[in-house]
This record gives sequence, C-alpha cells and structure tokens, in this order.
Amino acid sequence: MPIPRTIQTLFSGNLFSGKELPLLGCLFAGLVFLKPAWSDCLQEVQETEHGNRLCLVQQKYSTECDRIEQDKFNAVATCHLPGTDGAVLTETIQHAAAAVHGDPADSLYRKGLSKIEERNELLRLSDHRWNAFFGDLLGTLREDNFDTKDCPLAFEGQSGRFSLISYTSLPVKEDLGIYLGPVQNDVTHLYVMPMRDKLCYGITSRMQSGSIEDDQPNQVYNLSQSDLQQLQAKPLDQPSRAGFRGRFLVSICMNAQTCLEEQKKIASAWTEYKSLIHRISAEEDCSRYAEANASGEINLQQLNNVNCSAADLAKKTKADHERSRQLASVLFAGSTAPTHH
Repeated sequence: MPIPRTIQTLFSGNLFSGKELPLLGCLFAGLVFLKPAWSDCLQEVQETEHGNRLCLVQQKYSTECDRIEQDKFNAVATCHLPGTDGAVLTETIQHAAAAVHGDPADSLYRKGLSKIEERNELLRLSDHRWNAFFGDLLGTLREDNFDTKDCPLAFEGQSGRFSLISYTSLPVKEDLGIYLGPVQNDVTHLYVMPMRDKLCYGITSRMQSGSIEDDQPNQVYNLSQSDLQQLQAKPLDQPSRAGFRGRFLVSICMNAQTCLEEQKKIASAWTEYKSLIHRISAEEDCSRYAEANASGEINLQQLNNVNCSAADLAKKTKADHERSRQLASVLFAGSTAPTHH
C-alpha cells in the first residue's frame, strides 16, 4: 500500500523531532493492524462461504449444514463494520460460492424433498378418488404398499389387493316403480381387478421409473379383501355419495378389459330386463281384462303395446317370465349372464 504524503513529510529531515514519535507510533499501528484485520475477516468469509456451499451441494439430511451456515453468517456480520467496503465483501462471497462445483438443488436432501412433495401430491390425488367413491362407506386409503423400492411413487401390487375398474348401479325402484319391481331391491355391481405382484399401479408421475398400469380417472387402488366383504355386507338404504345403490355384488375380473366387458353385459341385461317387466305387466293386464270381459262387451285389442287378442298370449307370457328369471339371476344374484335365445 503506498505510504501517505503525511508520513513522508514526517520522515523528512526538516519536520522530524522527538515530539512526533507518539504520533508516528499511532499511525504505524493503524496501518499495520487495519489491513491484516480486514484481510483476515474476508478470509474467514471466504472459507465459511466455500464450506457452506460445499455442504449444501453434498447435503444428505436437513440439519447437516446448519452449523457452518451460522458460521458464515457470523463471519459476514463481523466484516459488516462501519467503513468497510460492501462491494468487496459481496465479491468475496460470490467467488467463494462459484469455486464449488455443483448445484444445491441436486443434493440428495433437496431431491428427497422434491420427491416427498410429489409423493404427498400423488397420495392426495389417490386419497381424493378413494374418498369420492368410498368416503362414506369404508375407512381411509391404505398406504403401506405405496412408494416402495420396486414401485416408486405408485402402489406396488400384492396378493389380496384390488383396483376398482368400474361399477354399475341398478335403480330398480326408480326405474320400475314399487308395483313392477317389488321383489328386487336396488343393487350395485362393482368390477374389480386383482393387483398383481411386482406390478405398479397409480397415477402416472414424471418421476415414475417402473412399469405402471394405464391410469383411468375412475380407477381406485388398493381395495382389500376385507373392504370388499364389508361392502357386500352393507346394504344401502339411500344412494351413497358416489351413487352406489342398494346392496353390492362384486365381480373379480382377470384384467381391466374383462371388467369392462362384464359391465357391458350387465348394462345390456338391465335394459332387456326392464323392457320384459313392462311387457309382462301388460300381458298380465290383458289376461285380467279378458276374464273380466268374458261377455265381450268391451272391444279389447291392444294394451300397452301388447296384442291382447293374440292366440299365443299365454305362451308368450310364460316365456317372458322365464327369461326375466334368467336375467334376474344375473342382475341380482351375480350369476353368469345367460345368452339370449
């Protein structure tokens, strides 16, 4: 550092005398100790910032860098004294950080935080589906097989767990009325698929690395055997929040495609059954009116689209009753759907 002109003057032969010795001592003390103190302070900032940045890049757990980060703050505070050069301090911090290769965002700890956030979000979405379907019927969604080693951010399939693929509710009383459908109650068919071991199930994630089943918005994962038993033992007096009605019949399918095929069969059988019930009612009305009109006073030809004068009316009514019993066994007892004759 260049020596100030005042010092040079004091050293000249014209001004120097014994009286100036105390002043010289003070000035030299200031020059000798001010620069080393500032230099040591910056060195401390540089070392602690470098160490803190290196710790953040390599961080594995939450409190790992707390101590050295506090040391850095203390060093910076010490250097922030009146008269110090803030620009030099900032530059020192920036250079110390830049000397460390790597990004703290890529540390195991920060990546873990990101995964935890995504894990919680996926669980929240799965839980939302579960509650939308079963919130007023079953307990909470099971999480014991979620985000395992083999199925990150998904449910790992295991024996005894099922996915709900689809369902069909039959509103008997609403569609057929209390007079046409008094012998049957409302029923809901659930179509579930066993979750296979080591296969991953769940809402597809950007971090998902394993094999995962194609996701559908109506699929609910991780139903257990006890869940299915509980549903089948719980007839509903009123439709559930999800629209389930009456008692439950559970169909366990080999895969999602067969579940949807079974659902189509039930829908077709239900359409045919409703039509049959209305036709049988009209056919029986024809017979009752025919008996009451034995004298022929009333010209009764057609009733509810049924030809009451048909010679084979009794035979048709018998056949329709038989077919309705076949369909009822499928719709309300869960047996195999009969083929249409």
